[in-house]
Amino acid sequence: MKLLTAIFVVVILTLIGGATATATADRSSPSATTYQGKSAVWWAKRAVQARKDANALTVTVKQLRRSLHYNPTIDEAVKLAHIAYPNFTEARAWQIIEHESCKHCQNLGYIPTARTHAYNATPVGPGCHATGIVQFLDCTYRSTPYGKAGVSIYSPYASLLAAGWMHQTGRGREWAIGRGISGSS
Repeated sequence: MKLLTAIFVVVILTLIGGATATATADRSSPSATTYQGKSAVWWAKRAVQARKDANALTVTVKQLRRSLHYNPTIDEAVKLAHIAYPNFTEARAWQIIEHESCKHCQNLGYIPTARTHAYNATPVGPGCHATGIVQFLDCTYRSTPYGKAGVSIYSPYASLLAAGWMHQTGRGREWAIGRGISGSS
């Protein structure tokens, strides 16, 4: 809006003839060379700065859009969970993912990638079912800090961080698989 106002003022002053070099040199008639107490040169500089600011904001918006459209990979989530919870090894994370989410894929040698979101609708108890990349029971996931914070169980980051937290706090054996892998406590 400021940019449009500045451009409008410069155009009006140019049409009136107050923004010409001769009018600027003639300081005897200030009404022809100023608008709201500011000279045409001041308004022109303001318009140029407004355009620079708008360009900078456009770059920022593009960067934010890229960030929002970022599609995380499970590999990245596994690495992050290991960094946050060192007792939760990457090997253990992949073992849980392969066992819980891709039982049917193991025979094919398939390792889950970017968009693996598992959902098992088979009831385990009254109204309880396993969900997400590491197949958390709803009640188990809600007992983790990530579940308590209301983060989606379908987020590979949240699920793997919650699994790491469980391993760090001694609850890693709730996945009764692969006792021989480091970090399976």
